[in-house]
Amino acid sequence: MYRPHDTTELHGTNKDRAKRLQVNSLIGKLVLVSNSHGYETILGGSHSFPKIQDEIEIVVQNDIELATKATQLYNNPRNAIKIPILYGSGSFRVHINDTSVATYDYNEQDRSITIRPLRRGFVRVTVEDNKLESSKQAFCDIAVSTAQSIRLITQTNLLQESARTKMHVEIYDEFGKVFDPEQYHLMTTELHIDTDSEFVKTNALRITPVDNSSQEFYVQGLQTGDYKLVASMVNQRLMDYSSSEYRSSEVSGQRRILSNPVDLNVYPKLQVRPAAIYLAPGCITSFDIVGGPSEKSKSLNNVELESTVSRGDIIDLKKVDINTYEVRALHSGDTDIKFKLKYRDSGVVIAETVVKTRVGTISNVEVLGMLNRNLHVGTTVRLIAAGITP
Repeated sequence: MYRPHDTTELHGTNKDRAKRLQVNSLIGKLVLVSNSHGYETILGGSHSFPKIQDEIEIVVQNDIELATKATQLYNNPRNAIKIPILYGSGSFRVHINDTSVATYDYNEQDRSITIRPLRRGFVRVTVEDNKLESSKQAFCDIAVSTAQSIRLITQTNLLQESARTKMHVEIYDEFGKVFDPEQYHLMTTELHIDTDSEFVKTNALRITPVDNSSQEFYVQGLQTGDYKLVASMVNQRLMDYSSSEYRSSEVSGQRRILSNPVDLNVYPKLQVRPAAIYLAPGCITSFDIVGGPSEKSKSLNNVELESTVSRGDIIDLKKVDINTYEVRALHSGDTDIKFKLKYRDSGVVIAETVVKTRVGTISNVEVLGMLNRNLHVGTTVRLIAAGITP
């Protein structure tokens, strides 16, 4: 027997023949037991009434809800959305207000409704509980639409030669709302370079879908240059799939919609020359940054080149020109000079390179490329340090 406490309230007095039960928080089965202790007459007879007991079981459920209360459907005959019915008694009545816009199938076993679009428009699905006392109706509003516009989004507008980046599209319906990604597989989207040059189209970039996705693309830079990319899709904007226009496979209702253009600058690989530095303590040398985007491109895209030294006690690094740096050896040891090309606002790194640097004692000197060691007055010889040990 369940004895109600904070989860239920009984209203009435002992003289009442009926009591009202109010359930506050209990979900599950509730058993109510009623007892009569019986009595014997004292005067005028010997009749007595035995003890009487009765009980009733009440199942308490949450009111029905739909897992999806508002959604959109891309107008395609292969499209469908499944809406689970939550809570309630399990016995439901389903209604759709306009069967010319969409059809439905109600699966009583898994408590779900499948909606399939027929034409553009709005439809409301209503679900009622057949057994739950005082239950409210549950609704789901659905907009059936075709694609109206595409937005192309890129991770970066600067791409190092041979590297790749990712771009993706957002597709909007006729009411300015983004379609759910689950419906993109029904939409055929393409990403291409906006140019008339067949050579550029086939040789400048390599564009491939991400895992056969119609929403995401990998873009690899094959040749340096400035390119404009555009996404597109064929959209049955005027078609209603319940009409003979679709059954006859006419294409008069189709149109190609284009996205916003995205500029992509493919720049030469970021490098340092020389790629490694060997110095004796107290010596000074310089190196140059080659490749990378132009100063104009870095300024337009708010990109900067950041340099860091892993051990500042070994060398001192100083910038002497736009692409030239000076290194002064302080103490023996190994260190790295790292260069990162990154966005100032987000800190996202788009390219990096490392200069291996060693400062140590020179144990040998070599003169390379001179078979004849006889020198004329004023001749300059380049000595190559060998056997540097930190």
